[in-house]
Amino acid sequence: METIGQVVRMTNLRDGYTAICKAVAEHGEVVSPRGKATREFQSTTIIVDDPFDTMPVNVGRNWVPGIAAVESAQLLSGCSHPDLTVAISPTFELFTEDNGVFHGAYGPRTKLYDQFPKMIERLKSDPDSRQCVTSIWQPAFDMQDSKKDYPCTLLYHFMIRKDRLIMETVMRSNDVYLGLAYDGFQHSRVQIAVASVLGIEPGEYRHHAMSLHVYERDIDKVNELTGAQAKPEHLPAITGSTWGDVVDKAHSTLTAASRFLDDNVTTTQDDVDLNWYVTSMTKAIEKNRKDV
Repeated sequence: METIGQVVRMTNLRDGYTAICKAVAEHGEVVSPRGKATREFQSTTIIVDDPFDTMPVNVGRNWVPGIAAVESAQLLSGCSHPDLTVAISPTFELFTEDNGVFHGAYGPRTKLYDQFPKMIERLKSDPDSRQCVTSIWQPAFDMQDSKKDYPCTLLYHFMIRKDRLIMETVMRSNDVYLGLAYDGFQHSRVQIAVASVLGIEPGEYRHHAMSLHVYERDIDKVNELTGAQAKPEHLPAITGSTWGDVVDKAHSTLTAASRFLDDNVTTTQDDVDLNWYVTSMTKAIEKNRKDV
């Protein structure tokens, strides 16, 4: 019997990020989708014991908290804010369609059919259920040709085992260097939020990638990565007693950060009722203004 793929367990993504990036860069198979030279692991599962600790900070790469904040807040709120996202990271403009929207935005897709609240109710009524799936890939949308931004994430699956919420993310494609640094954070924030509504602790976070890869152009950057430093003092998460609470809190951070799209608005000490999410987003916006 021949096996394809690998399972990698790590205590946290902060420590494990550098190791998995270097493993793919060193041992990945060379392929060239869309003519772009890439090194790839097929069918890889990453198991993270602590879903709270998924920020790969201080590892020798420019990890922007504002990107993690805006992506996770949009996912939890069920919406998409292209203007805010581009203000935080102008590179994202490359993925907007001609009408200014992100075709593959996760938030509006999870909101379809009220997937999160219905999935939570199913877990409440049957804690041993295996039927709790949230779908992001939608054939009606994603079999259309020539879009700039197809979702890399296909679905989430949730199970309660040993009184803890296990979450599994399934991705068709995952850039281990550029994407995993943010994907692990935003997906595990969903796990933490759902667990809070259920009134239980989150268990393992399991991350499945059909193609876990790094582009050849980023190999030198991967080689410069270092081991993580001390665990951050603050590990941010949005939680609530109901899914509506989670959505409202996530929406409020996006609304507050959107005020800073006005060039005349800057952060002040009075604003630091703003939580980690808002502060991270506004700092990124202000930095990009100065860099222009």
